[in-house]
Amino acid sequence: GALQQVGRLPDFMGGPVFAGTWLETGSAFDTDEDADINAQAALGLVMDTLVGPIAAGASFGFDGGFRLFVGIGRLVR
Repeated sequence: GALQQVGRLPDFMGGPVFAGTWLETGSAFDTDEDADINAQAALGLVMDTLVGPIAAGASFGFDGGFRLFVGIGRLVR
């Protein structure tokens, strides 16, 4: 994935705003015969706010799947 700063929130609300894009692929399986590898592309925004980072975006699967996602707070401690 990659992030690019596209703006900044007002100082009383937080800090920088980033636009991002990700390409993900993978699967979980027990044997090679069970493998069903999927790939998705995602677009989103990541904002540094007073309540912590906020991420929101959409993911599009190459098999036709679609998901929206929102994350609030720290992802890793």
